[in-house]
Amino acid sequence: MEDARDHQDYRYDLNIIFPDEDEGWVLEEFLVALQGHLPEFQRNRIVCGDDDLPLGGTRYDAIDRVIENSFKNLVIVSNASVNDANYLMTLQMAVAHMNDVQLENVVMVFREDIPDNQLPYLVRLFLRLFNGLNGLLSLSLRSCRIRSLQNRSFEGLGSLQTLDLSQNFLTTIAEPVLQHVPNLHNLLYLDKNNIVSVTFDHFRYLKSLRFLHLSTNKLSGILPKDLFRQNEKLFMVSLYQNAFNGVEDDTFLPMKYFDISQNQLSCTCNLAWFRGFLSQGSLTLENPRTTVCSAQSISKFVGKSVLEFYPDDVCGPNLTVYISASVLIIFFITGSVLAWRNRWWLNYKCFHLRLLIIGYYELEDAREHQDYRYDLNIIYPDEDDDWVLEEFLDAVQEHLPDFLRDRIVCGDDDLPLGGTRYDAINSVIENSFKNLVIVSNASVNDANYLMTLQMAVAHMNDVQLENVVMVFREDIPDNQLPYLVRLFLSKNKPYFQWMEERYQQMLFWEGLAKTLARNKKMNGLLPL
Repeated sequence: MEDARDHQDYRYDLNIIFPDEDEGWVLEEFLVALQGHLPEFQRNRIVCGDDDLPLGGTRYDAIDRVIENSFKNLVIVSNASVNDANYLMTLQMAVAHMNDVQLENVVMVFREDIPDNQLPYLVRLFLRLFNGLNGLLSLSLRSCRIRSLQNRSFEGLGSLQTLDLSQNFLTTIAEPVLQHVPNLHNLLYLDKNNIVSVTFDHFRYLKSLRFLHLSTNKLSGILPKDLFRQNEKLFMVSLYQNAFNGVEDDTFLPMKYFDISQNQLSCTCNLAWFRGFLSQGSLTLENPRTTVCSAQSISKFVGKSVLEFYPDDVCGPNLTVYISASVLIIFFITGSVLAWRNRWWLNYKCFHLRLLIIGYYELEDAREHQDYRYDLNIIYPDEDDDWVLEEFLDAVQEHLPDFLRDRIVCGDDDLPLGGTRYDAINSVIENSFKNLVIVSNASVNDANYLMTLQMAVAHMNDVQLENVVMVFREDIPDNQLPYLVRLFLSKNKPYFQWMEERYQQMLFWEGLAKTLARNKKMNGLLPL
């Protein structure tokens, strides 16, 4: 959700908050660059320092007015900000106003790299709350003088597709860093750093990655065979200008392009597998003229291109391969004999494994919602009346247009006339296609709600149909849930968690619509 107002609808386009020590840099460099890149933000509508504060009242009042009337509050964070009391007070006012208006109108700019443990508390809190830029697709941190990355540096960037960390001062990367960007499938630039080692765990979560640049680093040794084992869609890898001296046998290599030029490859019998793989023609070796055999190679190949290295001329048969093949054949024959002798036991186990993997057919009630008097009966605590009627019910009608409003029972006003309230509720439950139960903190002590819930679950037992669905409006600790709710969940009955975020709501309604489409037959009763 976005605010419909533009920067023209505010008194000020931008309010720049910075420590007193950074005043020279902000006024002489940052503000000039800002006006060059954002010409629509006029200088007379930018508040930058005490000189731009409106006259009248105290300094505190002036700052408060500027924060409330600015389209964006831009906060400069530097080492000088740690001990600047006025700066921290202004930052606190900006964050408090952001909370009040429920708009992300505060942006932080880090002038320099600051260790996490030295950041002001409010800055750390802000980063924890707002680093989840789920919609961000591309992020460039090229030439930002980054020396290290924290384990959670990219937490919240789950949609990121391209990441550029080139031309920094990285020497190592913590293994969990990239697990927060599993959808990185375009480009990952790590070139022109000082990285000394990478492992399988660095890239194991990047299963869709296609292009990887690791050139001009300080990687050395033999290229591990499992380094890219999880990156099955890898199209190109560049290891240009490192210090690799070999490629391990059976190494998982990219599908099309591979650059390992200007390394220290030792053209010996240990490199025979890699040379044979290149001969198959499926992989294109980039820059073959500079992919040469080092001084540690067999003498006749020193200084020559790897493509001119012919291991068959100097390397004998690999006894390890023949011995391993013989052992595998013996194991295969032995295994076949044992499998034949225990074929009935194996067949029995395979049957259960097939059920586990493929699943099994679930019986469903043939009747649809049109076959009932009511499409839906919504059960909720009295305290949630406003939310259900003003928000949830409107969303139900928007996302489930087949469920007509005059066939939805929502609250006491929709109960049929005649008889007692108990009889009316019981009649609605028995004649509803689905009974949808809202669970919130208010439901814990609502006696009428709990009675209605018990009637719905009892009816579900009677008809042997899973016609009760629960929607959790908020997170409730297990020990505070009503007994019937815990019992319902323990039997793997259908439930959903209400979410405010737009994409999560899309998933919520998709799942709920699917569940509300059919009534499955139960395979067990709930012990009431």
